[in-house]
Amino acid sequence: MTGGARHDIAVVGAGPAGSVVASELAKSGARVLLFDHSHPRAKPCSGFLTKEVFDLYEPLRDFHDHRPFDGRRSYTTPKGRSFSITPHQALTQFNLSSRLLFDQFLLDNALQCGAELKKEKATSVERLKSGWKIETNGGVYAADIIVGADGVRSIVRKSLIGPIPRQDIVVGVGATYHKCAHEELDTVFFKSGGIGFVLPGYNFSQIVIASRLNTARKMTFLLKTFRESLPEKWSGPAKVWTGLQPSPISKDFFKAKCAGDNYCFIGDAAGHCDSLNGEGVPFAIRGAMLAAKAILAGKPEEFDELWRDSYALRLEEASKKTRRAPGAHFINLAGWALSKSPSLIEIAVSHAAKERRLKNILLKALTNSPKIIAELMTR
Repeated sequence: MTGGARHDIAVVGAGPAGSVVASELAKSGARVLLFDHSHPRAKPCSGFLTKEVFDLYEPLRDFHDHRPFDGRRSYTTPKGRSFSITPHQALTQFNLSSRLLFDQFLLDNALQCGAELKKEKATSVERLKSGWKIETNGGVYAADIIVGADGVRSIVRKSLIGPIPRQDIVVGVGATYHKCAHEELDTVFFKSGGIGFVLPGYNFSQIVIASRLNTARKMTFLLKTFRESLPEKWSGPAKVWTGLQPSPISKDFFKAKCAGDNYCFIGDAAGHCDSLNGEGVPFAIRGAMLAAKAILAGKPEEFDELWRDSYALRLEEASKKTRRAPGAHFINLAGWALSKSPSLIEIAVSHAAKERRLKNILLKALTNSPKIIAELMTR
């Protein structure tokens, strides 16, 4: 093989999941070969990072390229009815960062811990009687264990259990503006079922259209139409991009194995992403740390049990709620009511933060119905 000495572990993909697992393995003495031809790179998102991310991984306490998001969040229904909530009412608080800087920090940490980076694209992986063969556009390599951290289109996952189904993937098309400051988060629900976002960023702003991959139609046209419906400041120069993200809604999605006796796949490759809010970084980091723990114990297959005990319930609950998401008629009705009743907004936000169950929110609203009805009738 042209890649030289056999390594203990090959990690395919150097995003947050790949870089963290490589760091944890290398600092414990493992010979880790990390493959990625494109990282670090700017990612098609606004780099939203919750406090959980920084609490999870100690090295991130030295990462300072982020700032709190403290803007309003507005929502517009398919019929154009809008309402907004203040920063203190929001269920999730987060910081804004650049994924280019964030991913660079984690990759640098992996290299400092002793991992070796090959800036090559893995084109195929093959399971041998003993270990793995990894072919890239630059050579052929061997490793005893392989970790797939190569995203939603993971070749490691595909070679083991098959790709993530199209219905469990969200596609986004967007436009990034580096000369346009935007300090609010705007969400627009379309009649077609897709969702539009106007997003603040870390020294940039974005417009995004998102839809499930299996139902996506004319996304570029929708982005163009959405941009034209916004104020003049969004008509300037922008970089247009397309990106994919796991968003599991299939009932049995999380029953699939993510590990075996000499492999595991983590992060987006495992589909470990919150289908409700699109958050994947906390699960990428947590999963990477658990995978490293299992591998260092000599039992990679135990990663499957570790991640299920740690965060499977969160992902399954998010997936279930996404499958049961209300249709356009309910969104329009709720938007109309919320746009007219501050009391209803306060009830929805405060109660959702505790239980996130629609039935309980409606019961609470019922007990306050005189005040809510008065607001609906007079505003």
